[in-house]
Amino acid sequence: MASGRRVTEAFLDTTVFVEITLREHQRRQAALERLARYTATILPTYAIKEFRAGPLDTYVWFHNLLLQERSLAAAVARSAAEAAFRPNRLRTAVELHAHLLKEKFPQGESPGQSARRMRLYLRKLVYKSWDMRETVAARRTARLGCFPEECPMANLDGQIVLRPIGCVRRANCSLVDELRSAPEQIGLLLAVVESGPDKRENRSRAKALRYLQNFQDSQRFGDRSCRGLGDAVFALTAPANACILTTNLKDHAPLAEALGKRAERL
Repeated sequence: MASGRRVTEAFLDTTVFVEITLREHQRRQAALERLARYTATILPTYAIKEFRAGPLDTYVWFHNLLLQERSLAAAVARSAAEAAFRPNRLRTAVELHAHLLKEKFPQGESPGQSARRMRLYLRKLVYKSWDMRETVAARRTARLGCFPEECPMANLDGQIVLRPIGCVRRANCSLVDELRSAPEQIGLLLAVVESGPDKRENRSRAKALRYLQNFQDSQRFGDRSCRGLGDAVFALTAPANACILTTNLKDHAPLAEALGKRAERL
């Protein structure tokens, strides 16, 4: 971004949406105060897609564990075992456990009563956070035809059902034409990712960027490829006069800077 250019718009990434919708009150208020410093805020639908497939899905999963186990301790123990091969889910579950322990639930309840109260609290949080996708920012980017924004639903057993998690299986990505319209930018981002740390997220992102770079009309760019792009989507789609607002500056900043854009920490 050119020196001296004033940033007036904030382009929110998924982590910011999580801070505002799922974190404890103090953190939510701090995030909202930070947003108020900008003259405009934009929530890209891609952030909602990541939110649904990641944090929201984990909160629904943990709610359902509480319903089955009827004890916070038992739900936490089972979550550690089930999430062992899904690091992001395990991290979110640990954060959620800490969040629940900070809430002022009545003391002296039985484990079953406490688990039920926490579960009802989570259910309210799941529904409320999903509804907030329409109000958390001044405006949203266009809805994606491949991503049906179906509301979470409770079945007869009380479990929350979140389906579909991502995009429609057979649909081609609604963003693919916009994303591949700037091949030079894709190349710049790929160079940044390939020179970065050797971690699973970067390997997945590099693979998705290479596929996007060589994408042909006869091919299909599906949900897995779209989600693999991750932070690269924010760098590619953020308006030139906006900054990408995130809690994960370490990953966003190199990508944004490669395209002459700016990322800021929430």
